[in-house]
Amino acid sequence: MGVRIRTAVPNDAGAIARVHVASWHATYRGLVPDEVIDARTVEVRREQWAPLLEKPNRITLVACDESGEVVGFASALLLDEPDRRFGSYLQTLYLVPDVKKQGIGRALLRAMAQRLFDGGIESMALRALRLNPARRFYEHLGARVVPEGIEHDADHYDDVVYAFDDVRVLL
Repeated sequence: MGVRIRTAVPNDAGAIARVHVASWHATYRGLVPDEVIDARTVEVRREQWAPLLEKPNRITLVACDESGEVVGFASALLLDEPDRRFGSYLQTLYLVPDVKKQGIGRALLRAMAQRLFDGGIESMALRALRLNPARRFYEHLGARVVPEGIEHDADHYDDVVYAFDDVRVLL
């Protein structure tokens, strides 16, 4: 599948919401309580994403297939204190289920790393659910476990914090 990665624009909120919900339903069922998953509807996510796409401290990228349909997205926050030991936090990386294992997640992560590095940010932290098989994806790409964790998004779920101390390992 040919994929094009670009910066998200406000009109992408609905497509991002659709991917977000589809990914949550396919990935987290059994790992997160059903009522938490079911509460994340496309309408709810669209309302959440619309203002986020205009925040200056966030980078959101979308992956589009040959027809221009959004099939994945990633977003990173540019961090201030108290997590200043990392310059950014990868908050999301989601794909529609039928495009997994095609290199799109890696391409999104690589594009994010390039954007961060070009902006003078050299490190990135992220969280993954402890039971999520996607942990192997980050480990394979060189992320290290951060045993002391980070403050951002703390105590929401049973998760593991990872870091890319130098985002150039992804380039």
